[in-house]
Amino acid sequence: MSSKLNNWLERLLPRPLPLLDTTRVELNDLISRSQLSMNQYAQPILHDPGFCVQVLKKTNAQRLRAGRQPLTTISNAMSHLGQGQLNEQIGQAQSMTDLAMDATHQQGYLRYVAQACHAAYQARDWAHTRHTIEPEEMQLASLLQNIAELALWCLGDNTMPAIEQRAYGQKQDFEAAALEVLGCSLRDLSAALADAWHLPELVVQGMKTSARDFTLASGATLASRLARLSSRNWHSEDTRQCIEVIAKYQGKAADEVGSHIHQTAVALTDDFVALGYLPPAFLLPMLADDNYIDPQFQTPIESTNTKASASVAEKV
Repeated sequence: MSSKLNNWLERLLPRPLPLLDTTRVELNDLISRSQLSMNQYAQPILHDPGFCVQVLKKTNAQRLRAGRQPLTTISNAMSHLGQGQLNEQIGQAQSMTDLAMDATHQQGYLRYVAQACHAAYQARDWAHTRHTIEPEEMQLASLLQNIAELALWCLGDNTMPAIEQRAYGQKQDFEAAALEVLGCSLRDLSAALADAWHLPELVVQGMKTSARDFTLASGATLASRLARLSSRNWHSEDTRQCIEVIAKYQGKAADEVGSHIHQTAVALTDDFVALGYLPPAFLLPMLADDNYIDPQFQTPIESTNTKASASVAEKV
């Protein structure tokens, strides 16, 4: 493990990902009802990757200490926890306000949560087409692919804005921009966090596999990449190329796959708006060409905070 990667882990591992206020409200509403089975609590948790991590970290740590296999779905984790432990975990969970995240970092965190949820729904749909025995495993694996980005937003420093400035302002490849800022691979960082937090094997495999391996795990990689690219521009060359790889993964024509993917995103609009997320098929700036630069990235971060953003990696 590189020194940079190890230093980032030391910073990120002690800092919990937040429980979203909407998740807390939904779970407390379910708890107030009678005669619900524990797996009925899974759906709101699957809209909140941060709390998913907290649930799986707790349940799988308990199971590993008992010499048992880790759980691979939130539905099973709910049955393992039981009502009492779930109530306790909700009560102890910190919100974004508790973590002292300012408005900019809260908004960034929620944007990446929305991307994660979009990826999760696309991957669950693909799991059905591949006749996967447990589609929620694929949904969960895709939901948690960007945990390093989520954790970095929680730090409240300039790390994620610096990565986005390079990726969306200077048009660098996103992972190359992250390597420049962090001094280590973003996917390696995610995989190391996932290992430390006892996340399911399919989650880690997705972070370590190539999108073109066309394994079950590479579907999580592809869904996460698609969600990130389409959040900026549905019609970019990068998005088109990603859809072509997904078409090979599914063994179907690219036009058919692209149309279905977009229809799935459009169908999620009402759900996403209700959760307070931007819809995955939001109109602008997706119709922009590849040279479009969102106004928020037109002014380099360095011009407003040169010392803080010159090299975030130097701090670790």
